[in-house]
Amino acid sequence: MDYNKSILLFTKDAFCIDYLPCYGNKYWEGKTPNFDELAAKGTLFTRFYTAAPSSAMAYMAMFTGKYPYEHEIKEYVPILKPYSGPTLFDKARELGYEGHVIWDEKWMTTSYLHSMCYGEETIIHPLKDLRQGVGFHNQHEGNLMPSKEKEEATLAMIEQEIKTITSQGNVFVWFHLPHVINGCTGYGTDIDLHDRVLGIMRKYFDDDNIFISGDHGNMNGHKGKIGYGFDVYEPAVRIPLITPRKQGLKVCDSLLCNIDWDKIIFGGDEIPSREVIISDCAY
Repeated sequence: MDYNKSILLFTKDAFCIDYLPCYGNKYWEGKTPNFDELAAKGTLFTRFYTAAPSSAMAYMAMFTGKYPYEHEIKEYVPILKPYSGPTLFDKARELGYEGHVIWDEKWMTTSYLHSMCYGEETIIHPLKDLRQGVGFHNQHEGNLMPSKEKEEATLAMIEQEIKTITSQGNVFVWFHLPHVINGCTGYGTDIDLHDRVLGIMRKYFDDDNIFISGDHGNMNGHKGKIGYGFDVYEPAVRIPLITPRKQGLKVCDSLLCNIDWDKIIFGGDEIPSREVIISDCAY
């Protein structure tokens, strides 16, 4: 990893590990060249877990390095003030990076108000129409229809935003894609489009400075459930992790948690490992 160049933490909401061909998915095989290449060049982690299968709790874990039970937040209600401890964005700023968050504008009135753990100087970019509302979060009359026109408009919007951000010098960017990217219709239907977004990111970030994961997964039909937040079953808590090559390993089976992002990104060749991890269901 080159600490003199910009860094990207590239995640997707409700991102199950078995959506990607590099983790065994057959449906998308041959349709995710960017994920495939970065997995082949980097290290693929097989036992990476979220500390919580719900967004706000997962963000708190990712950016504070603390498990949900270590925070004072015990209910899913807006918090009154930002997290006062050190964050991953503060660490990036100490190392000379300007911090940025890119996500859908809807997150400003939902998960952001329930986490606020992004450092005072981090710039947040809420993009309009990045997401397609689906599932138990949204009700629709009739069936949603895929739209190539919306897909292309979304990709163009993303490229313009990332081009502007990266032109400002060394940046640390957390780019968080929604459950479903606009133009697609349901969980797991947008993986090829997700790959195209990653392809755009590779124009502006070196491969050795891109870290790929999710905040949590979803039940994906297991046990008759499709949502997340109230189950710590494997599909909801085990998530992808692809990093630049560490310790010469193509595949790593060490047990990690998303409270370890500090060491994963800024720890050089270090691979943190835990005997156990703790994952809490929603508050």
